[in-house]
Amino acid sequence: MLVFVFCLSIFGVKTATLTVSLTPELQRLVEAKVRSGRYQDSSEVIRDALRVLERGDDRVEDPALEEVIQEGLDSGPAQPLTRRAWDQIWAESDRLARSLRRTHKRAA
Repeated sequence: MLVFVFCLSIFGVKTATLTVSLTPELQRLVEAKVRSGRYQDSSEVIRDALRVLERGDDRVEDPALEEVIQEGLDSGPAQPLTRRAWDQIWAESDRLARSLRRTHKRAA
């Protein structure tokens, strides 16, 4: 178990002191993030994780999206896509992209 104690002043903003107990697995994860060079220390890892958590808490559930996902799940087992199906998907995405570019140019 690793215990962090935070007491910092970041860009003039005072932060509170907080003690956090982590499981060995989470401790290794935090240490790996610091070793990766993306974070200077474990406090940065925890702060970033909390920011991500906060953004996730703010998300709005989309009933229409959930309905489409459920429809796909209910449609049966997944089937492999053929080369022809992929070609059709790419062709349709190209048509859509061209249409969106034309619409964007007219609006500008």
